[in-house]
Amino acid sequence: AVLGHIRSAGFTYTLAPGEYGANAVDEFWLDRKLGFCEHFAVAFVVVMRALDVPARVVTGYQGFDATPVDGYHIVRQSHAHAWAEYWQAGVGWMRADPTAAVAPDRIMRGRNLAPAPGLVAGALGSMSPQLLADELADCRKHNRLPSAVVVVDLYGQCTDYDPIMAECRELGIPVVQDSAESLGAAYKGRPAGTLGDIGIFSFNGNKIITTSGGGMLLSPSLDVAERVRYLATQARQPSVHYEHTEVGYNYRLSNILAALGRGQLSRLPTFIKRRRQVNEMYRELLADVEECAFMPVPDWSDWNGWLSCAVFAVPGVSHRVHNALVGSEIESRPLWKPMHRQPAFAQCRSRIDGTSDYIFDLGLCLPSGSALTDDQVFEVASIVRSKIRSKARA
Repeated sequence: AVLGHIRSAGFTYTLAPGEYGANAVDEFWLDRKLGFCEHFAVAFVVVMRALDVPARVVTGYQGFDATPVDGYHIVRQSHAHAWAEYWQAGVGWMRADPTAAVAPDRIMRGRNLAPAPGLVAGALGSMSPQLLADELADCRKHNRLPSAVVVVDLYGQCTDYDPIMAECRELGIPVVQDSAESLGAAYKGRPAGTLGDIGIFSFNGNKIITTSGGGMLLSPSLDVAERVRYLATQARQPSVHYEHTEVGYNYRLSNILAALGRGQLSRLPTFIKRRRQVNEMYRELLADVEECAFMPVPDWSDWNGWLSCAVFAVPGVSHRVHNALVGSEIESRPLWKPMHRQPAFAQCRSRIDGTSDYIFDLGLCLPSGSALTDDQVFEVASIVRSKIRSKARA
């Protein structure tokens, strides 16, 4: 709740907050709402202690600059940082960084987590197997394994499933493959939606085929399929009257919507081919623009081209491009906002390495529809190029 308040109540990170008075914490929380990392860490700790939660301020250095000549590491004052730790019964000291709630880019810059745009774009493949392994190891140590691991295939491309499945199989954790965006994609020749214990597709209006809403669940287990079908059809008991021993739902696609989806299914290869062509056109048209990179497609990936995602090296360019496209009545959107930055999950645990923050802050989904004409792709690419160059000149 404290971090959520910092995110949503207009707090600002700055290295020049001016001087605070004798009641600095009250002034920070109730009046000025700005400061650098020590202000945020101290204010957070004071509130936690007021709630009878043991808490402490921790200071140190969180990065370095590598010299290109001899490989020595240079630690600068700009790498200094202050954060907080609070005590959680049964777990121990937990890190909380209130500065990250308002200025995640400052935290990531300090940790040297600002890779070249090509490397950032290369990380658009959803869940990190290494971060998952680290989290499961910690969960195992504290005897609190998750009930399931939900892996989301982003932007039409499957995640690297082999290491994820091996980790989860070892611990007996079921895997749900969220293939809402990747219908028609494949991982090492295996179709999306079939790589976990349960797979799901979405047929929402913005997906590669659509029934205007709804979706599909896949499972190799007949028991799972029957259970889901039972719950999705109101959990009715086999009796003449309506008899319910459990609460069910009315989640079925209607026959008409199902027919609409099946009618498009035969055209799925055509849709995929065109979206890939659009993506290739963007890459060719912007190939000489070093400040722009696109999601790579690994050898093991057979993606469906759902969204063409660009990541820009210079902060602010994605907003310039988006606003310029809006001015031309062309729709674009930021990449998905990281879950740990969503207000609804402000109090949830997270294990991050900064990649998702950078992708969100620097990236943009360009128009990618199967019906785009070549002229429309040229127009979008021209706008992207002009805004990158104007930012560079500024």
